[in-house]
Amino acid sequence: MQPGFLMRDVGLGRSGTVGLVVAYAPQPIGDVVRALANFWILGLMAAAGGTLLWFFYRVFLRRWWRARRIANIRLRRMLEERESGPFEPKA
Repeated sequence: MQPGFLMRDVGLGRSGTVGLVVAYAPQPIGDVVRALANFWILGLMAAAGGTLLWFFYRVFLRRWWRARRIANIRLRRMLEERESGPFEPKA
């Protein structure tokens, strides 16, 4: 028999035991476990939302903001050159 096969059975047995304990636990203990599970789900949802926002920033916004910054720098340089005149040296 393979060692990984036994570990899978042990993990399934533990998760089944925890599920039965929570299902048939007295009311206050069940409420605490359910509240902890809700916090865990909330954390997972926050992680998923953060990952989506990071992906959106990484793929779309970063390039757009960089292009906008470069365009503003070019515009500022053109305006400075126009204000200084064609052959006036800068101080």
